[in-house]
Amino acid sequence: MSRVQNISVNGKALVPEKMVLVLLSLMLIGSVFFYKERCLFIDTPHGLFRMINDNAFQVGDSRYGGYLSQLLPYAAFHLHLPLWTVLVLFSASAYLLFILVVVLLIYKYENYALAVLFGLYATLFVSDTFYYPPSEGIALLLFAFGTVLYMARKKRPFLIILPVFFLAFYFAIWTHPLVMLAAIYLWFFFWLRHTDWPFAPWQSAICTVVLLFLCYRKYYIGVHHGYDSTRLENVAGISWQKIISVFSSGHFHFFMRSCLTNYWPAALLFIVGLWELVRKRKYIMFLFSFGFVALYVSLLCISYPDADAQHRFYFEFEYMPLAIICAAPFVYYVLPLLHPRIVVLVLALIFSIRLGYICRSANYFINRVVLLTHINEKMKEKNLTKILIPDGEQAVSAALKMTWATPEESIMLSALGNEEPQRTFVFMQPDQGMNYTNGNKNVFIGCWDLRSATKLNSYYFCIDTTVPYTSISYSELMK
Repeated sequence: MSRVQNISVNGKALVPEKMVLVLLSLMLIGSVFFYKERCLFIDTPHGLFRMINDNAFQVGDSRYGGYLSQLLPYAAFHLHLPLWTVLVLFSASAYLLFILVVVLLIYKYENYALAVLFGLYATLFVSDTFYYPPSEGIALLLFAFGTVLYMARKKRPFLIILPVFFLAFYFAIWTHPLVMLAAIYLWFFFWLRHTDWPFAPWQSAICTVVLLFLCYRKYYIGVHHGYDSTRLENVAGISWQKIISVFSSGHFHFFMRSCLTNYWPAALLFIVGLWELVRKRKYIMFLFSFGFVALYVSLLCISYPDADAQHRFYFEFEYMPLAIICAAPFVYYVLPLLHPRIVVLVLALIFSIRLGYICRSANYFINRVVLLTHINEKMKEKNLTKILIPDGEQAVSAALKMTWATPEESIMLSALGNEEPQRTFVFMQPDQGMNYTNGNKNVFIGCWDLRSATKLNSYYFCIDTTVPYTSISYSELMK
């Protein structure tokens, strides 16, 4: 496997891959600085609230990578650290994991190209989704590749490599279904390159069978069980009609527009990489890379026919593994041709541009926290602690993007302000809310459940048990 070389210029080492550590360190700082924006946004407060109050990790569908991001906040609330510390640790955990993986790739496995590829994965399709919890799957996948390739190059016995291969790729693939596509692409990409490929043909064949088996099992389980089943059922029933409909889908048009206005560095790197493959007459690799990108985008458009800018944070989360496929030809065929100074400038430019897009997205999420705070202040002015807002969802849907997690968002924001009892609100019709609670004063209406006050972690959360939920219109509340 080719590497982004370290070459000394005027006695000073230029190490392009270490720029990835700088990049991830900046993103780590950003995750701490924007911890409220990241941890008071739909899935994150919902998961953290349940983790604290149920005293259990919140990992669904056997997405084992989730344990890694929850270890530090889980330990923090057991140590009774302040709530803001729990949120900061959760916000930073993914980037701490990313940095750890890159450190291993650089200093242990000396796989510099994989480190650069990881940096591009972390940025090329990232703007709004920086404020949404990232998946650990690709980090585990690149760690798996780094580990097994390192072991093979060190001539470790295949009987040792194979179980490591199985376990490493199992945990990566089970963390998120889209990791399957990145795993299959990278495996065949490296194999087709031949350069520094450390496995004998028979070993490659066995590992390929294992990898495809793991992917099949993940796909089969995902189709029939859990959260992923609703997304994968469209793919399971794929037909020529669905394939043709991709080009007329709203999602395809949204993605193509975004490649011109937001993700153009990814599109540019992909085009340059493909051009280099053609120039070197690597036609099979060209067709393989182009075909895999087409397959990835088509599957997303079939699974999610519609897409819009309001939900960009979620679709970027789905696009991120695509960066691996788009960037691999560029990293492995173009960067090795460039002088190290040029590589440094190119990576610095790409990372700076993408960080700029992330910063530009910040205003929306900052304003979202400002609105939540403003609602809390209005509740305080009117001496309200638990309210149902029947008409507010339409009024604030554009500002909040989604409103289903506002019960947890609001109570955690109130807790961060050291209020006692804490204030919470939910968008719900009065009759629905009253039927739900039966007028009970000792309950908290959560995202998907009704929780008794006795089922709250009393160290962090304390709701008002002297009054039931009160209905008030959004316009009346905000007067």
